[in-house]
Amino acid sequence: MLRFVLLLISLKAFADMSFFYNRNLKEPILQLKENEEIVIFAPCRTGSTLLYNILNYLCEDQFWDIGCMSVKRVKRLHVTPTFKKGIKYYVFMTIRNPFEAIQSFCNCHGIRRRHLAQEKIKLIDEQFLQVSHLFQKKTDFECKTLLRYEDFENELSYLIDQIEISLKRKIPEEAKKYIFKQFNRFSMKQIADMLGPWRNFHKVMALRGGHVRKPRNKYVQSKSFNKLCVDELTKTAVIWGY
Repeated sequence: MLRFVLLLISLKAFADMSFFYNRNLKEPILQLKENEEIVIFAPCRTGSTLLYNILNYLCEDQFWDIGCMSVKRVKRLHVTPTFKKGIKYYVFMTIRNPFEAIQSFCNCHGIRRRHLAQEKIKLIDEQFLQVSHLFQKKTDFECKTLLRYEDFENELSYLIDQIEISLKRKIPEEAKKYIFKQFNRFSMKQIADMLGPWRNFHKVMALRGGHVRKPRNKYVQSKSFNKLCVDELTKTAVIWGY
């Protein structure tokens, strides 16, 4: 009986969020200008999916029409983006203690740290270095914002404030209330749990089964990692002030 009740709760959350875009609105909450685009560039497991869903909700249904294709104007990438001339880019980058990001990756995939392939650790470490390079590089972006996972993990108000500052737009109070309700950790975890195993992917939300984890009480210690990984990850952690 309890399982059935939990399933009903999850189904309701899924119905609310799988199509959380406001289809009845005549225009997006935050309207992008004709030559504007939002890019989220981040290493794996640093909170970029949460940021993507909030921005996607605020800037719903805004596309570039390229021939017979429609390309979204809110993008999330784990590789260095390609930037085109004539476009005003609002670039958001999320980071996290790299040891924590690796641990989170292992948790989602059900992998023990010592069994995680060295190549995968190097790939995630390289993502952190690419973000560092882009952040330090002189660019003519409309805005370039760095967000630390530790600052917004349980503080959506911080994330909302940073979005308003970066986009130079005010988010209506009703939209803020909706974000607090639908994008908190509990609501997002309901959807992720309902999706089942990691291989199941929600295309609209860019969310996978088990994507959202319970918060942990203690942080990962570097000594618990394979010795071959520690030196490189430690250098990356130091670059970002961890």
